[in-house]
Formats: sequence, C-alpha cells, structure tokens
Amino acid sequence: MNRLFKTSLMVAAMLPAIAGAAPMAGDKEITLGGAGSSDKDFDDTVFSVQGSWGAVSERIVLVGRPADCQCAGYRG
Repeated sequence: MNRLFKTSLMVAAMLPAIAGAAPMAGDKEITLGGAGSSDKDFDDTVFSVQGSWGAVSERIVLVGRPADCQCAGYRG
C-alpha cells in the first residue's frame, strides 16, 4: 500500500511537466546514438551509429529523416 501511494504521488507531481512538454510548430529535434564493442586486442570490432533530424510542421506532425550506419571488422 505504501509503495502504491508513493508511485501515485510521484506520477501526480510529474503530470504538470508532462502536460507542458508538448511540441509546437517550428520546433526542431536532433537525436544521436550509438553502440560498440571490441575484444581486448581490438581485433574484432563492431559499432553502430544512429541519428535523426526532424521538425514539427504547422499540423503538429514531426517530419524528418532517420539515418543508420553499422560497421564490423574481424581479423581471421
């Protein structure tokens, strides 16, 4: 019961911030992300990069272009 009360209180406290976070016409968005791994000698390496760009149109629709690049290198 105590956990439910704390969760409800936290959600109620965040509600005004969520309601005010709506996108408006003309807003722009850029996202970048990536991941990678390698062995200790850097002989086998894998990495990827993702990104996107977007703008909110007058109809409050995000219009944009995603991009993705993945590379792998193995020495045998």
